[in-house]
Amino acid sequence: ISVYPNPTSGQVILSVNKALSNSTVSIVSLTGQTILRKENVSGTQIIFDISTQPSSVYYIEVSEGNHVARTKIIKK
Repeated sequence: ISVYPNPTSGQVILSVNKALSNSTVSIVSLTGQTILRKENVSGTQIIFDISTQPSSVYYIEVSEGNHVARTKIIKK
C-alpha cells in the first residue's frame, strides 16, 4: 500500500495494487485512538480528509479478512 501526499496537510490518498473487497480502513493515532474508520471499502484508491486533526504521526490500517497492513503518515 502507498499513501500520498506524505507528509500531508489535509487530504490523503491510499492506493493499493490489488483491489480491496469488503475491507476496513482506519486511521489511528500514536496513542491507539481510531480517529477515522471506513468499512466495506472496495477499490484501489481511498481518499481521507484529516485536515481537522492535529499535526502528528498517524497509522493507516487496512484490514481484509485475516490480513492487516499498516503504514505511517505524517500530518503537518
